[in-house]
Amino acid sequence: MSSSSNASAKGSERENQKQGDGAIDEELQVQANVVSLDYLYLEMVSPPFQDCQETMKILSEIKPQDSQSTLPSASLEVPRCCRRSVGVENETRRQPQSSSQLSANHIIELAAANFIHSNISHTFASTLSGLSADDARDVQLMLSLLKCVEKVCHEQYDCAGKLLDECSKLRLNPMKVIQRLVYYFNQALCERIERKTGRFKRVLHCSPHDSSIAKISDIAAVYQKLPLNQVIQFTGIHSVADHVSRSRKVNIVDLNICCGTQMMILIQNLAERSDHPIERVRITVVAANSDPAIEEAGFRLKILAESLNLNFSFHVVSLEYALNHQENALDLDPEETVVVHAAFALRHMFTDPNRLEALMKFIRSINPSLMIMIEAEANVNSPVFVTRFVEALFFYGANFEYVEDCLESNGERSCLEVGFFGPAIRNIVAAEGKERKFRIVGINVWRKFFERFGMVETELSTLAISHVNLVLERFDCGDSGTHCMNGKCLVVTWKDTPMCSLSAWKFQEI
Repeated sequence: MSSSSNASAKGSERENQKQGDGAIDEELQVQANVVSLDYLYLEMVSPPFQDCQETMKILSEIKPQDSQSTLPSASLEVPRCCRRSVGVENETRRQPQSSSQLSANHIIELAAANFIHSNISHTFASTLSGLSADDARDVQLMLSLLKCVEKVCHEQYDCAGKLLDECSKLRLNPMKVIQRLVYYFNQALCERIERKTGRFKRVLHCSPHDSSIAKISDIAAVYQKLPLNQVIQFTGIHSVADHVSRSRKVNIVDLNICCGTQMMILIQNLAERSDHPIERVRITVVAANSDPAIEEAGFRLKILAESLNLNFSFHVVSLEYALNHQENALDLDPEETVVVHAAFALRHMFTDPNRLEALMKFIRSINPSLMIMIEAEANVNSPVFVTRFVEALFFYGANFEYVEDCLESNGERSCLEVGFFGPAIRNIVAAEGKERKFRIVGINVWRKFFERFGMVETELSTLAISHVNLVLERFDCGDSGTHCMNGKCLVVTWKDTPMCSLSAWKFQEI
């Protein structure tokens, strides 16, 4: 693809100039292998930025607003691009509760506006004049982070280090959303510099919570208390239930079962059918690694099925075995209706395109009548560092605010921030090449990718989608949640920032 080729060629030229020995940059070597989704991302989402200056040009399109008596607003081109990539259609909005404070992403937008303004005029923009003292401090803290990024982008590590040293003194417990967000991105920048220069070893891992990273099962349990996750889970499972409403035998192939809550909903739904009684339900988990949490989930599902007098079986198949044996791996019954449930499962294989392609061929070989995919809806996969940083800042800014608004327990909030968000941010910012495991792309990129395997998008359950607002109304914080349709895909957002998507797929007849 032309944009990717230009980026690779120019990247190699810069490395040759630095090294003088014709060495190819490590990131470009990885890009030569990781083509399945990175190249699609470059083609559809990210312009071929060549250096920090061109990315900063995006920020320069911000136009600071005049001072107003009400809270000011500013627009930033990067998040607007992210929203446009979702392709919002027929959006259903709920009015958020009034708040005396700006949203996290509004703070980031204002900081970016002032970053450009201060570079041009060496003064703060007038957008700060209408802010509360707390919001103004948050904007200035975020502004300091953006200045650090600029220095890191230009490899001016001494200058960046002075700013990062101060931020590294922050502690998590008493901090508010923006402070915690800056803390984690600061730690990630420290690690990036440490990898390149050996600095900051003394300040990394300085949080007293870092030694108690939560288990995946604990994180999954906390997610069950969040409204958008309930919306996506409810809609996906009820779309599966509607699809198999007349099937006598059902086999659900789950690629990431976690604690199994979504399957408990499905089992209850199937057991309650009266017009077309179900004869047998199988759940087959395809797992990369042996995990006691999966066996625990299976045990709970079996107990539930027994209480409902449902003929049920639970099986775990290793991913390696499935990839090697394809359609013979699952001992399928020709009378079964097979549905694949892939919740936050596919993106973990981005760094190994051969493995990802093998998984897609395996899915095709078992010939499911439907595949449900749930994924984060963002574009945090650019091979260009500063672009990826800005994209991640907005995405995790919304996530930090989401859990702050919806979780009453600081322990549960910390479970997600320390156990999941923090490691993800550090990997996105500090790592390059195959070491960068956290890669998120939007539904438009997935569509392009699935085309290669003869997959077509299909309608979600209309009844399930109609109940989205009912699910949100169950939560005190649900007023900030919205949903919209991107074609046939359901996208849920938090304060206008896309968070995750749900789509349904079928294979075309060969």
